[in-house]
Amino acid sequence: DPAWAEKRGLFRDYEGTRYWFCCPECGPLFDADPAHYANAADVDTVIVDGKILMEGRRVLSVDEDSVLQDAERQAATIIDRAGLSHLLT
Repeated sequence: DPAWAEKRGLFRDYEGTRYWFCCPECGPLFDADPAHYANAADVDTVIVDGKILMEGRRVLSVDEDSVLQDAERQAATIIDRAGLSHLLT
């Protein structure tokens, strides 16, 4: 509960995002490597070897629509093979 953690000072701010902790021991762990605790939702831009792979939370290196369509087809095939299609209606 963020309010509970705030009252006890169990939080840190890192790159514009507030992180709340369950106990005092978590603060120093976070301080030692805050990026380890960052959430994927905190990522806006990703650059690898000088190439921008994601910018403004939009993936540039992959056709997301194509990947999602393929995943839906594969999921439908698995559900059908498992005989579970009737559960989707």
